[in-house]
Amino acid sequence: MRWALPQIAFQVGRVAVARAVAQRLAPADIGVFSGLLRARRGDQIVVPFPGVVHIIPVSHSVFDSSPVMKLAWAWPDACAAGRMRLMEHFRTTRLIARDWTDGDAQAAFDIYGRDEVMRWLGVQPRRAVPSLTHMRERLDLMIQRARDEPEYGLWAVSLRTGPAAGAVVGAVLLSRLPGDDGDVEIGWHLNPDYWGNGYATEAGRGVVGLAFGLQRAGPVSGRPLLDRVIALVDPDNVRSQAVCRRLGMTHLGRTDTYYGLSLELFELVRTDATQPPKRVGRGAK
Repeated sequence: MRWALPQIAFQVGRVAVARAVAQRLAPADIGVFSGLLRARRGDQIVVPFPGVVHIIPVSHSVFDSSPVMKLAWAWPDACAAGRMRLMEHFRTTRLIARDWTDGDAQAAFDIYGRDEVMRWLGVQPRRAVPSLTHMRERLDLMIQRARDEPEYGLWAVSLRTGPAAGAVVGAVLLSRLPGDDGDVEIGWHLNPDYWGNGYATEAGRGVVGLAFGLQRAGPVSGRPLLDRVIALVDPDNVRSQAVCRRLGMTHLGRTDTYYGLSLELFELVRTDATQPPKRVGRGAK
């Protein structure tokens, strides 16, 4: 009889989940609750669906107890996940590009808090993000922009597989540039701890595929298909220029049209994107 009560509680929990999902969440969201019932304190539940990623932190000590109590404590977070769906923009062999979440602040700081990354990004004077608090403020703006304009943005890039699966290793950019020309910029920002693994090139190929409609994962309604993308690279950033060439981009020379800076301009058009990538020497990937 000692196991009767937990077993009954589990069955009650299953019924409660079924009713809740039927009444308040889409059928696919049952996966969230399936994960909650198996979770332990300290876990982070990541439940992917086509075009959707739910991320729910497990922080309550009661998660060490019965499934019914797990469900009771997790219900607000699960409902929030059901309302705020995080878009997965594309996948590659090893990577996922998705929207940022509040829980990504430390991972973002590990990128944008590094001088070796920020020396190449933005207008002058270029400085690393000074603190995790500042990074959270910037991340809030990035998350809001993703909600306002989901078809473009600066997205987190995480690992799909392996011991570090789910870890954010960088970011990838698909952004409309100011002006009436309709130019769209692509870019990649990698945590230096993950340099040399080919992730920048792989993320670049993924965002090119997304831009040109060559691959899609949960397409955003109204996402335009592009005929051309450009990359803008600091003249001294030879590693990023090498990535552009690996992607088959054409170097058009130097431009001072954007950001008030003199930058190297690379271009890729849709027809070139379907050709085999060019081989170049080794460098940062």
